Amino acid sequence: MDEKILNILQGMQKQLTDFQSQMTDMQKQMTDMQGKLAEHDKRFDVVESKLAEHDKRFDAVESKLSEHDRRFDHLEVKIEKEIKLLGDELHTEIQAVNDNVEALREDFIALEVATAKNTFDIAKFKLVR
Repeated sequence: MDEKILNILQGMQKQLTDFQSQMTDMQKQMTDMQGKLAEHDKRFDVVESKLAEHDKRFDAVESKLSEHDRRFDHLEVKIEKEIKLLGDELHTEIQAVNDNVEALREDFIALEVATAKNTFDIAKFKLVR
């Protein structure tokens, strides 16, 4: 029976040794994985840093675009005012030209009346002679 117990104990010791060996292997694997995780963490930190740089650049571009939008809005308002002023000036000038044309029309009518009267008078003189 002692031999049986000894065999059982030896078997248990072998199992414990195998288990310890497996545990050691697992610890090595975990250490390797921790090293790889640390490596990946460093790579992610680099990627995160680059993303932060890109964010800053995008913010700068966005700021410039906002400034351009503001300037375009300002120019648009200025151009609209200039167009309105020009329209008002053109309206005034067109009205002045229209008034002049009306005055010329009245003068032409008076000229036509005078010419017609003169023609009538000339015809009368020719009859009297």
